[in-house]
Amino acid sequence: LSESSLYIRHLEVDLLKRDEEVAQHHDRIAAIEEEFRHVLQLATELEASVSGDARRQMEDAGGDRLRILTKCCEDIAQRLSGESEALSYIRKVEVPIAWIGVAEDVKLMGSFDGWTSGEQLSPNDMTGSVTEFSTELLLRPGVYEVKFMVDGKWRLAPDWPMSGRDPVSSNNILV
Repeated sequence: LSESSLYIRHLEVDLLKRDEEVAQHHDRIAAIEEEFRHVLQLATELEASVSGDARRQMEDAGGDRLRILTKCCEDIAQRLSGESEALSYIRKVEVPIAWIGVAEDVKLMGSFDGWTSGEQLSPNDMTGSVTEFSTELLLRPGVYEVKFMVDGKWRLAPDWPMSGRDPVSSNNILV
């Protein structure tokens, strides 16, 4: 069991490194996409500014290369946008989680980790006997079923959507 735990920890650390690499690639592609939009805008403006005799001279000198350049820029910009969008679906994002109530210990359990270890929430503000517990999860975009473990008892967040109508067998939905 100890070797398995060490290996799982190794895999978790490796996955965190990979997630950071994905985030860095996403940021670089977004920057390239922004720069390329400026190139496309310049090509479009240049094509629109060429008129009459100058356009005929360009066409006589080897075809409408500016139009072809503009079309190629549009195609590349569209592909860059698609790649950036695809990366955004696998990039983890911080999701704030909060529980407010009378409690000493609050943990979020859910499908985000196969209902195994969950995520401990930290107590923050206390007003009378009511305490706000919170944490931030790093999750890939998606839909997750979750439930709070409050002082050893399963609880639903009343203001979150539920997976069904029965509070005993249902879970909260985290999107």
